[in-house]
Amino acid sequence: MRLRTWPAAALLALAAGCGAPQPQPDLLLEYVKAPSVKNDTVGQLRAGGTPGDRLANFASHRRGHLDAVLFRATLCPTNSNCHPIGAASAAIRETVGAPARIFERRILVRRADGEMEMLKLYVVEAPGGAKTVVDTKGQTYGGDLEEFRRHNALLAADDLIRAPRDLAEAPSGDGPIEVVTVSGSTAPVLLPWVLGGTALLVAAGAVVLLLVRRGRRPFAG
Repeated sequence: MRLRTWPAAALLALAAGCGAPQPQPDLLLEYVKAPSVKNDTVGQLRAGGTPGDRLANFASHRRGHLDAVLFRATLCPTNSNCHPIGAASAAIRETVGAPARIFERRILVRRADGEMEMLKLYVVEAPGGAKTVVDTKGQTYGGDLEEFRRHNALLAADDLIRAPRDLAEAPSGDGPIEVVTVSGSTAPVLLPWVLGGTALLVAAGAVVLLLVRRGRRPFAG
């Protein structure tokens, strides 16, 4: 009896292991240790000639302070390089018109190949106070991080990001902001074999329909 039941027990144990949450990497620590970070605008947090120096500098700050420095939206001064251009600028004109204020926000990205990057987003405040998040490709979002993960074309599911849950949050004092580490995209991925199988089913259905219309029984000898 024991010999018959061990496969089921093994499958249950495997399923339990697959469902266990995996700890997220410490992207803040990886950011400090990285030899280079693309588009890094807050280099003072990584100051130091050696990895040991940078880690010592990192250890001297509270995590909440580091998150605030890295991820809090900052107001774009007039006539500065902070202001959006290209597709982002066109999207702002189309969706908001003449904004009251524009903020720049960056999120930390670790690409699937290990490259670290600070990715730029814009928080656009309309004259009435409503906020819209715009990425550099001109895609707009309401501000919820989950919405951004579902719809952005900048990141893949195997990229990791550290970002505020509320991407539209604008500066309101020096209080803490809620920051999380998650995958960069939750958009469904259509694998080639899925697309091929779907095409095959459609083709088979068309053949069956054609045979029926001609008065023949499908699969009859």
